Amino acid sequence: MRPLFIISTAVAAALLAGCQPRWVTILDKVGCDPPCWRGIVPGQTSREDIFEILANTPDVAPSTIQAVAPWGAFSHRVIFHLRSGVSAEVSLLDGRASVITFNRRLGLTFDQATAVLGQPELVQTDLTMCSPPFPLPGDGVCTVVVALAPSAGFRLRALIRGDPSQSELEPSTIVESVAFWDSLDFETLMAAGQLAISHGSSQDPLEVMHLWSGYGKVWELYPPKSPVDIE
Repeated sequence: MRPLFIISTAVAAALLAGCQPRWVTILDKVGCDPPCWRGIVPGQTSREDIFEILANTPDVAPSTIQAVAPWGAFSHRVIFHLRSGVSAEVSLLDGRASVITFNRRLGLTFDQATAVLGQPELVQTDLTMCSPPFPLPGDGVCTVVVALAPSAGFRLRALIRGDPSQSELEPSTIVESVAFWDSLDFETLMAAGQLAISHGSSQDPLEVMHLWSGYGKVWELYPPKSPVDIE
């Protein structure tokens, strides 16, 4: 009689999981060091080269690449989608790439992002209304966390649902937006309200920032330094 081998459901699931490809994020296989992405270098790459690079990048959906109207401080903008569903934009100053922004379905946690990009240097927080659904009471309010590294040229943005007084920034917190920029443009972009949470005031954006102090309760480590109004 042949021996009968019984593999438990847990073991089978673990073996199957090991065969599954790891989720590829916007920080994988970029071909250059951030803030560069797929050969688009903030501060250097021209509008014409941006279109050429995107058209030859396999994970960019070609039909989504398009120029859109200028906005704010930006003279030109090019939007596109990755095949994974991530929406992205390259914003230009003086005919060259200045900011590359990625939103939606990034598949990134704070821990994963900082492992590649390094630690943030500054943090700003605020409150906003969350998008539905609202599975738990109080989920209609989100704590906004914006973490920047001016010297490295990146920004991470997260929305944390629930009671702001209990909201925690954790290594596992999901990053909902990532931006890369030319560090030489930092002061121009901040003055134009392009990187931080802007309330339309004349207050210096850096005055509402905290130095990065790691993970923990947001309202204890990084209380808002500007009025919070979500009515």
